[in-house]
Amino acid sequence: GNPYFRYKTGEKEHTAWFLDGVTLYNQVKIAMDNNAKGFALWRLGAEDPTIWKVLKNPIEAQKNPDVLHKITSLDEVNYAGHGEILQIENERQNGLRDFKVGKDGYLTDEVYQSLPSAYEVQRSGKPNGKQVVLTFDDGPDPKYTPEILDILKENKIKAAFFVLGENAQLSPSIVKRIYDEGHEIGNHTFKHPNVADASLLRTKLELNTTQRLIQEITGHSTVLFRPPYEADANPDSSNEILPILRAQNMNYTMVAEKVDPEDWATPSTNELVKRALNPVYKGEGNIILLHDAGGNRTHTVEALPIIIKELKKHGYSFVTISDLMNKERDEI
Repeated sequence: GNPYFRYKTGEKEHTAWFLDGVTLYNQVKIAMDNNAKGFALWRLGAEDPTIWKVLKNPIEAQKNPDVLHKITSLDEVNYAGHGEILQIENERQNGLRDFKVGKDGYLTDEVYQSLPSAYEVQRSGKPNGKQVVLTFDDGPDPKYTPEILDILKENKIKAAFFVLGENAQLSPSIVKRIYDEGHEIGNHTFKHPNVADASLLRTKLELNTTQRLIQEITGHSTVLFRPPYEADANPDSSNEILPILRAQNMNYTMVAEKVDPEDWATPSTNELVKRALNPVYKGEGNIILLHDAGGNRTHTVEALPIIIKELKKHGYSFVTISDLMNKERDEI
C-alpha cells in the first residue's frame, strides 16, 4: 500500500495517504515492464524531491533503489515571529526512510525514520508603534563617522555602528567616541569578506580579531553581528543562513534590516532620503541600514538630518537595538 500518516484534530483522528519517491519507483517499474514510452508528473512543486532520482535515469534507478533511502532537505527557510533580529531555531536536516525490495523488484514496507526539515528562523524585535533604529556599517571613517556622530548628538539620537576591525584599528579614538556617546557597537568582521564563501577558520578569525579590538578600545564586548553583503531580514538560502549560523554558534545575535536605501551606490541626496523613508512609511521595516565608510558618504551625511527630521515629523521615535531586545546596552 501507499505510505500514510495520522493526525488528530481534537478527538477526531485523520489518515492522510500520499505518494512519494518509493511509490513512483514502483509506478515507473510497472510502466517500463509494459513498454511505456514516457512518464508525466503532476503536479510540480509538491513532489518528493527523490522522484527526480527515479525519473532522471529510470534504468539506473531500478538497479539501485538504495538512492531513495536519503531524502535531501530542500534549500528553504521557514520563519516565525516578527522583527529584524534573527535567531536560527533549527538547522536544515535530511530525512531517512527504510523499505524492503521484494522478489519481484517492487519496494514494500516503507517506513519514515525521520522527516526532512528546512531552516527555521525566529524573528524578534518588532517595535512598539512608530519606532526606528538607525544603523551604520563599514566604519569607522575618519571623515564621515565624526560628521554622523555630530548629527546624532545634535538630535539626541542613539544608533548602532557595525564596525570593521581593520577600520577600528586605524581609528580607535572614533570607536571610543561611538561608545562613550551612548551608541551601540556591533561586529561587522575584520576585512569585510563574504562569510558564506569563507572557511570556518577564517570566519572565526574575522570575528574574534574584531571582538578583541572592540574590547581593547571600549572595555566592553559586543554580541551584535551583521554579516557583510547579507544583512537582509529575509534570508532564503543556505548562503544567506550560513553567516548567521556561524556567528550564532559564537554567541552573536544577528541584526538584520528591512530598510536598505543602498547608499553605497551613492544615489543623490534626495533619492537616498526617499529610499530610506518610503519603506518605513509603508510599514515594511524599522531598522535602517546606512554606511559611514567604504566610499564617498557625502550624500549619506547630507541625507541623515533630513531623514531624521522627516521621521520625527511623521511621529516616529528613534530607539536602539537593545530597546528592541528589551535589554540594557551593557547586556549586548
